[in-house]
Amino acid sequence: MITDMTTVPDVEGFFDESTNTVCRTHGGASTGPRTPEGRQRCSDARTVHGRETRAIRSKRDAKLRELRELEHTMKAAGLIT
Repeated sequence: MITDMTTVPDVEGFFDESTNTVCRTHGGASTGPRTPEGRQRCSDARTVHGRETRAIRSKRDAKLRELRELEHTMKAAGLIT
């Protein structure tokens, strides 16, 4: 029985030796890639946020740019105010 709640029993392998701050049993949230290679792999991966992928966002951005140019041309020609 542990009487002092601030101490942890000395159990072999209880803590992860590589970080020394994360309990192997309870773990913790991922901190993401830390090396440049890991970050590159993550950016190259097909990432999806909600219903959007990078391809969908870039296609939408191109269409919105085209729409703004068209509106600007129509305003210059006096077709819309």
